[in-house]
Amino acid sequence: EWVWEPATNKVDILFVIDNSGSMSQEQLALTQRFPELLRELIEPSDSDGDGRPDHPAVEDINVGVISPDMGTMRHTVSTCRDRDRGDDGCLLHAPGPAVPGCASEFPTWLSRNPSNAESYSADQMAMDFTCIGTLGTSGCGFEQPIKALEKAVFDNVAPGGCNEGFLRPSSIVALIILTDEEDCSVDPDHPEMF
Repeated sequence: EWVWEPATNKVDILFVIDNSGSMSQEQLALTQRFPELLRELIEPSDSDGDGRPDHPAVEDINVGVISPDMGTMRHTVSTCRDRDRGDDGCLLHAPGPAVPGCASEFPTWLSRNPSNAESYSADQMAMDFTCIGTLGTSGCGFEQPIKALEKAVFDNVAPGGCNEGFLRPSSIVALIILTDEEDCSVDPDHPEMF
């Protein structure tokens, strides 16, 4: 009998969530559909009816959230609070103030694996994602999601970086951008963008 052996059962998912003024509906849609995504990863369906799951179950999952705010190279942009670095591609883990029932604090990223799966249900992870993924709509309106991703997964995962340990060498990495704007990532040699 044929057995599907996964190359890995670890997945690291990084969401770049636009938190500018027009994003409330998109953030709501994401957090409403996240439980479905999580269930499909953890308990894969058998859509073709062959008696086997469509893919191997993910047993070890990290989920992180960043914003596309990378600062404005010291230029004034009315919606951007930090003109230097913004959120700088660092994982955001404070609970969203608009979501009731959130814990007062969360780890730097959400993690569900064999060591905590019994005590950390997929439903609880989905609720926690709603808390950290609902960034609100008062963020910087000069969105730089590609630059934020680059900083998050290269510089910031290095030893001593704000995202150290999030990405694992043996995991599948998924990078998901949620925005309704064009990417405005700025080359440091061209501050005239601002």
